[in-house]
Amino acid sequence: MEIRLSTGNVATNQLRDIVAMQVRFDAVIERPDRLPQPPLKPFCLLSIRSTFEIQVGGELLKNNRDQGQGQPFIARSKLRLPVGWDCIEIFPYFDLEQWKPEYAPLWAENDLLAAVVAQQFREAQFLALDPNAQARKQFGELLRTYRELLDSNPEREETLQSFLQDHPAILCPTHIKMWPKMAFGARKTDFVFQEATGDYLLVELEKSTLPLFLKDGHPSRELNHARGQVTDWKRYLEDNVATVQKELGLTGISANPRSLVVIGRSQTLTPENRRKLVTIENENPKTKIVTYDDVYEAARASSKLTYAGCRVN
Repeated sequence: MEIRLSTGNVATNQLRDIVAMQVRFDAVIERPDRLPQPPLKPFCLLSIRSTFEIQVGGELLKNNRDQGQGQPFIARSKLRLPVGWDCIEIFPYFDLEQWKPEYAPLWAENDLLAAVVAQQFREAQFLALDPNAQARKQFGELLRTYRELLDSNPEREETLQSFLQDHPAILCPTHIKMWPKMAFGARKTDFVFQEATGDYLLVELEKSTLPLFLKDGHPSRELNHARGQVTDWKRYLEDNVATVQKELGLTGISANPRSLVVIGRSQTLTPENRRKLVTIENENPKTKIVTYDDVYEAARASSKLTYAGCRVN
C-alpha cells in the first residue's frame, strides 16, 4: 500500500508529488517473562488497523514572507485503506486453550476501554497545542445552554432575550463592540453590533413563538412589523447619519447598514415559506430574516471558523 502527498496546479492540471511512502511494520519477537493468563487476552505482538491518521505540520505564511514567522499548524486527516479487513493482530504464542467464547466479553471491554483512553490521550496532546481550546469549550457550553433555553417552556421570551444580551456572540460571533437598546429617533434597536471589519449590524428581536407566515402563505403581521422597524431605523439614519456617528459613537456607520430580524422557529416554516423569505430578502439584500434556530446553526457553523476548525455538538 503506497500513500502519496501531492500538490496540484489548477492552471496546468498537473500534480507534483511532495512525498511518497509505503506502510511496513517490523517487530522483534521476544518472549515476555510472563504471559497473560486466562481469562486475560493472550499476548499480542502487533495490532494493525485499516483506519489511521495522517498528520501534516507546517506554517501559514503571508505573501510577504519577511513579516515575521508564519502561524504554525497541524492538519489531521483520517484515512481508511481500501481493504477487506478492519484489524489484523498477531499472537506469536498461540494456545488454543486460551481462546474460549466466554472470555470474549472481557476482551472486548478491555479493548474498547484501551481505545478510548488512547483517543483521549491523543486529543489531549493536540488540545494542549491549541490556544483556542478553552474558548471552543466555553462557546460549546454556551450554545448548548441556548438550545436548552430555546426548547424550554413558552414563557421563556424575556429570559431568552436577556441571555442573548449577556452573550451577544451567539447573534454576531465576529463583533468587537455591542450596544443594546440604542435609539434611532423614536425607534429602539434591540442590538447594534460593530464587527471586526468595521461594518455595523442592527438587530430586531421578535418572540420565538410568533409565526412568520399565515396559513395562506402571506407574511404575518408580526413579521411585517419587524421589517417596518428596520425601515424606520434606516430612514432615520439617512436623515441623521452624521449625528449618529458623532453623538452615538457609531463611527463610520453608513446610512444603510446590514440588519437582522430574528423571529419564530424553523419548524413552523414550509419549503414554500423559505423560498418566499429569499424573495423578501432579495428586495432588500442588506436585511436578513432568520429564526432562533437559524441563529443557533449560524453560531455553531461560525464557531468552527472562529476557533480554527472546532466541532460543537
